[in-house]
Amino acid sequence: MSAHASESQRINREPVFRAAAVLFAAAATYHTVAIAVPTLGIPGATWRHALFAALGAAAAWSLARPSVRRRPWILPAFTAFTAQQLYSHGGRALTWWRTGRGVDWMSLGVLLVMISVLAILTREAAERMSRCVVSEKS
Repeated sequence: MSAHASESQRINREPVFRAAAVLFAAAATYHTVAIAVPTLGIPGATWRHALFAALGAAAAWSLARPSVRRRPWILPAFTAFTAQQLYSHGGRALTWWRTGRGVDWMSLGVLLVMISVLAILTREAAERMSRCVVSEKS
């Protein structure tokens, strides 16, 4: 793949990251509302909602940044976040399916976004590392 094609692909990722940032901001808002308005009955402990409100806000902020300003710690942090969501939402989706409640579309959506963003972040990091290796050889 030429350097020009790689640059074009990197630029095309930014709208995807911005859209994902909006989704993470929405998730952070959902968890914040669960804390602020407990009478809504959104299940989960207050500390859990606070944690996911913070994680959602951090993910939104990190993904909204241009790739040249994205911090290198985002990949390991997002990998851990994705693993947790696979366990949590994946388990929930599987339970719904096994108990005859049908498809848990929210969980499937969460998993689709998490895995897609992780894949794109992984590719971005690999390209960043290959540019460093090429520049060191020069």
